[in-house]
Amino acid sequence: MRNRGKSEHIDDGSKLTIQNDVRDLETVRQHFGVTRFTPVGYSYLGLMVVMYAMEHPDHVERIVQLGPVPLKFGTPISSGGDGE
Repeated sequence: MRNRGKSEHIDDGSKLTIQNDVRDLETVRQHFGVTRFTPVGYSYLGLMVVMYAMEHPDHVERIVQLGPVPLKFGTPISSGGDGE
């Protein structure tokens, strides 16, 4: 991801968005010629992989999320099954 790990440092904070991370993931998929894959995301990346899947459903086999942040901060994450 941009500005992390061994990527180049970015001074312009407006380029550090989740939308750019989604676009970058698609660029990487295209570069390697992968048709379908399973993105795995933890915390912030858990949200990012869902956003990627919503934009590129034909390229996602399934999604793995580990402790994802909600789509909207302050929104409780339901455990499911109880109608809440």
